[in-house]
Amino acid sequence: MIEFRIGFALRSDHKLRGFTLNVGADQAITTLERHAVIDALFLEIEDHIDEAIASTMVELN
Repeated sequence: MIEFRIGFALRSDHKLRGFTLNVGADQAITTLERHAVIDALFLEIEDHIDEAIASTMVELN
């Protein structure tokens, strides 16, 4: 199991947000599979950031 710990803060509120993504080590054996896993990880990170932005916008309104 490979564990990725991600943390970020929005400039608007400086609140630290963090989460962990786990990937099975056997899911990324070839280079093509590793690239697919990395792409999926970045999409997941982007989704978390988008959710944080949307939540902040709702709180401000």
